[in-house]
Amino acid sequence: MVKEIYQFAAILDEPFWGMRLVDDIDDAAKDLLYTQFCHVEDHVYVPISLATNWRPPRVEIIHETYNDLPSDYPYFATPTYNHLPAFSRRAIDVLGDLIAGDGEILPVECDEGEFFVYNITRIIDLLDEERSAIDWMKDIDRTGPRPRLKPYAIATIRHFEIHKERLGDAAIFRLPRDPFREYVTDVFHDRVEEAGLQGMEFKKVWPPLRPEKPRLPDWFFKT
Repeated sequence: MVKEIYQFAAILDEPFWGMRLVDDIDDAAKDLLYTQFCHVEDHVYVPISLATNWRPPRVEIIHETYNDLPSDYPYFATPTYNHLPAFSRRAIDVLGDLIAGDGEILPVECDEGEFFVYNITRIIDLLDEERSAIDWMKDIDRTGPRPRLKPYAIATIRHFEIHKERLGDAAIFRLPRDPFREYVTDVFHDRVEEAGLQGMEFKKVWPPLRPEKPRLPDWFFKT
C-alpha cells in the first residue's frame, strides 16, 4: 500500500555528473529523444512506446570542475525537454523490478559506463484539482462570446491532494497535465535510500505536511 508520494528529480546544485548527446546523433534518434520522448497532445501527456524502434544513441558524461562525482541519475538535458530520466546500471539493478511495469528501460551507448534512459508510460490522473492548490499556465480561449483565460497545464502544485483509489501499485508515474515532472512512491524512495544511490533528490508532496490555508478571492485585493 502506498503511503507517500514524492516529486523526483536529478540533483542540479551538487557536483554530480551530467550527460549529453554526442554531436553525431542521427535524425531518427533526435526525433525519438526530442519529440517523442515526452509526447504532449492538447497540453496532456500521452506516452508513446519507443522500445520497438529504439536505436541506442551515443551519449557522453559531462566532466567539469564543479560536477565530477558519479551519479546514478545523471542530469540529461536535450533542447526540447529539460531533462530525460536516465539511470546507471547500478540504479537499474536496484530499481529495475519496480519500474519495469511503469515504463521502458532503454539503453544508450557511453564509453564511461552502462546507462539507460527511461520512458515513463504510467500516467495516473490522481490529482484532486478541487482540493489541491494549483498554479496554472493559461492561454486565451476565444471560443466563447468573449476571450477568457483558460488553464491548460500545471505550473506548480502548492498543495497536493489525491484520489487515493486511483494510485494502484505504481512506483514512478506522471500526471497527465504535468508532463515535465516525475513522481515516485515511497517504495521507490525507500529502495533508493537503502541502496545509497547517488544524484537523486526527493520532495515529499503527499500526504501534505500541513493543510493549505484558504486562498483569498481576487476581489479581496482590488481597491
